Amino acid sequence: VGHLVIFDIYENNAYEIQQKLKWEHPELKLTVLIGSVRNAHRINTVMETYHPEVVFHAAAHKHVPLMEDSPNEAIKNNVFGTYKTACAAGKEICTDLYRQSSKSDQYHGRIQTNV
Repeated sequence: VGHLVIFDIYENNAYEIQQKLKWEHPELKLTVLIGSVRNAHRINTVMETYHPEVVFHAAAHKHVPLMEDSPNEAIKNNVFGTYKTACAAGKEICTDLYRQSSKSDQYHGRIQTNV
């Protein structure tokens, strides 16, 4: 039986998604967790607890003009957050890691993590 784990730093979005899924798919085994991809310990704990087979990573900052004014934040989140997520997924021998770079370019950058 499948289990969907939603991991998000923004609790308003996570809550909205949780409520919609509960309403539309009451049979779904769902866990919603709050945390940041910048926090390696938190990501590792989630991976070790839930052992996902597939990870969809969409935590990157997507508004380039804003990020050009705050490049350090973009690098910490988009580069290091992606790296920490991939490393944690690799430790748990995740089947695939998907990084969504934008709504118009979904599933760009498929990374195999079979270790």
